[in-house]
Amino acid sequence: MQFYTLLIRFVFILELVIANPINKDSLKYQNIHPIEGTPDDTVAIKTVKDAFKFLTNFGYYSCKNPTNSKSDNSTSLSCHVSMEAMLESFQQKNRLPVTKKLDVHTLKLMNTPRCGVPDSLAEMTDRNSLWQ
Repeated sequence: MQFYTLLIRFVFILELVIANPINKDSLKYQNIHPIEGTPDDTVAIKTVKDAFKFLTNFGYYSCKNPTNSKSDNSTSLSCHVSMEAMLESFQQKNRLPVTKKLDVHTLKLMNTPRCGVPDSLAEMTDRNSLWQ
C-alpha cells in the first residue's frame, strides 16, 4: 500500500515537472547583484539632483519646513545647506567613509530599498505642538 502511494506521488510530481518546465525567463531574477562601480539603468539615484531629492525626503535638508507653517525657512536668506553638508551628515549617520561626495558607497546605500521614514526625528514630529 505504501509503495503505491509513493508511486502515485512520484508520477504526480513528474507530471508537474513535465507540464511546467523551468526556462530561462523563470530564472531571470536569480542573479540580481548589488551596485558595483558606476550606477546603471536600474538604479533610481544617478545624478546630484536625484541625491538632493533623496536627502531632502529623508530629513537631511534642514531648511525644509516640515510643519507647513507660515514661516517658510526654505525661502529665507539665512537658510542655506550645501549638498556637501547634507552628504556629510548622511555618510556620518550611516557610518560610511565621509567624502562629502556622491561616491559609490553612498550611491549604493541610497539605492537600497527602505521603508520611507525620515532619518531625522524633526521630520516626523512637530515638537512645538506637544506643549501648546
